Amino acid sequence: MINKMIAGAALYCGLVSIPGFAAGTLEVEESIMVNANPAAVWALAGNFNGLDRWHPAIAKSHQAEDVRTLTLQDGATITERLTNYNAQGQHYSYAITSDPLPVKDYQSTLRVESAKNHTSKVI
Repeated sequence: MINKMIAGAALYCGLVSIPGFAAGTLEVEESIMVNANPAAVWALAGNFNGLDRWHPAIAKSHQAEDVRTLTLQDGATITERLTNYNAQGQHYSYAITSDPLPVKDYQSTLRVESAKNHTSKVI
């Protein structure tokens, strides 16, 4: 299933400042090839409020306007604000506004691209 293929991957390309780490930003880009067409992958991964449908760490997702609150399996919560959404281009960006993680100024983009033989690259 598409959700199992995506769930194991780090799907976030973010700019992160880690307290106590050297000044500046840290950029990370992760990707995974998914054996499904981009439209099917986007239908699942492109739902900003649907992270709980495919990410095993997320127990629940609730969205109010451009803000989603994710409840993790351990009960902790992460609040994220959608900063850009482009359904036609199959990508969206968001920023973490509240979380228990040791990061600040976290910004990320999830993108689905077409690859060879009707497969997808999720970045």
